[in-house]
Amino acid sequence: MLNKIKKGLTLLELMVSIVLFLVVISGLLSTFVACMLLTRANSRLVIAAGDAQYLLEEVKALAYSDISAGYLSTNYPPAYFNNLDSESISFAINAVGGLKEVIVTVDWDEQGTNREFRLHTRIAP
Repeated sequence: MLNKIKKGLTLLELMVSIVLFLVVISGLLSTFVACMLLTRANSRLVIAAGDAQYLLEEVKALAYSDISAGYLSTNYPPAYFNNLDSESISFAINAVGGLKEVIVTVDWDEQGTNREFRLHTRIAP
């Protein structure tokens, strides 16, 4: 009797290994794409926070009597910041128990969705 030793893979084994490989690669690829989108969204959030922080620092440098929404709108119009897609910045100043509360809101579009970041502080005379 002849003893035949088989070497190599059958077609079925090769096809199963290719399918498993493709399933693993597609899972890794979808994870990579999700991480890229998350990184992009976080970088935009950091930009919005930086813009809001910049304006609050500018307000803190003003004399207490000069802090008003009109002053801010005149010196920092909506087109002043254009780091993000359709970025707009709005101000609100409220009197809270002898303090002025300054609220800076940054709005922008991200992949068809309107995003918002709000930062506020209170300033004493």
